[in-house]
Amino acid sequence: PPPPPDGRQRGRGGAAMRSGTSKAAKNRRMKVMLENGDLYSDVEFRVGPCGTSFLALKAIFARASEVFSKMFFETQLKEQQASSVKVVVEIWDILPDAFEQLHKWVYDMDVVLSHGNVFGVLAAARKYMVEDLEVYCRQWIAQEARTVSGVVSLMAAAARGAWHEWAMALVGRAESFGA
Repeated sequence: PPPPPDGRQRGRGGAAMRSGTSKAAKNRRMKVMLENGDLYSDVEFRVGPCGTSFLALKAIFARASEVFSKMFFETQLKEQQASSVKVVVEIWDILPDAFEQLHKWVYDMDVVLSHGNVFGVLAAARKYMVEDLEVYCRQWIAQEARTVSGVVSLMAAAARGAWHEWAMALVGRAESFGA
C-alpha cells in the first residue's frame, strides 16, 4: 500500500513510523550529551596515570557493555551512588586517548583509530566487553595490515603498547608493596 499522507512509513506489523527520524539526528543528540557532560553526567571516569576526567551517563555505558551495567547497578558503586550525585570510577590501566575513543563509541559517535591508539582502544574494548568496538578495531587492523608500511607501523605501535603495559604492571606491583 502507498505511504500514509502524514509523511509516515509503515513499519513491521503495519504500525506507522516517522521517516524523518534518522541516524544523523540521533547522532546530533548524542553528540550534545557527550559535549555537555558537565550538564548530563552522573559518572566521572578518571583515566590513566594523571586521572584525565571523562564525564558520562551510567545508563549509556551500561547499554554498551554488560561490564559497565554490572559495575553501576550490581556492585558496591551502588552504595556510592546513594551518597553522592556523581559516581567516580578510576581506571589507571587504560590511556586517556584509548578511553576517549571508547567514550565516543559508547555515545554512538565516530571514533578515530590510528596506529598509535588502536591497540589501546582494542584493549579497552576487550576489558569492558564492548564487542562491536572490538570487531571494528580488528577490522581496522586487518585493513592496515594489507600493506608493508601498515604492518611496520602496526608492529611499532604494538611494541610501544607493550612497553606501556609493562610499565603499568610495574607501577601496580610497586603500589601493592606500599611504594
